[in-house]
Amino acid sequence: MDKDLNKIKSLIESLEEVNAKDIKIYHIENNPMFDYGIVATGASSRQGDGLVNKIYEKAQEYDYKVLGSEGKGGDGWLLVDVGFAIVNLFTVEDRARYDLDKVWGHYNEIDPVTFEEIK
Repeated sequence: MDKDLNKIKSLIESLEEVNAKDIKIYHIENNPMFDYGIVATGASSRQGDGLVNKIYEKAQEYDYKVLGSEGKGGDGWLLVDVGFAIVNLFTVEDRARYDLDKVWGHYNEIDPVTFEEIK
């Protein structure tokens, strides 16, 4: 994780700056598309739009690119692809419906405070 640690931290900062809740980081091993899956819950559509904008800002600051994003504020699931990670912001209802935490639950988790891997 060393090479992407500052980038992961910047993504978590983005989430925290828009008051996302229940942030989880999963180390998605042996995946050719991305190394980390980030899941968080948002309270409103404005919060979702703010998250996407904040990730674009942090990407410039930390020298990585946003490869794409799906969804917009009114959607229950926003996705942002930054290459090394996929950021998923859900409403409470859609997080429960799609349950990525269960899908990715067998992977090691990264603590969003200490950034240490949890087995």
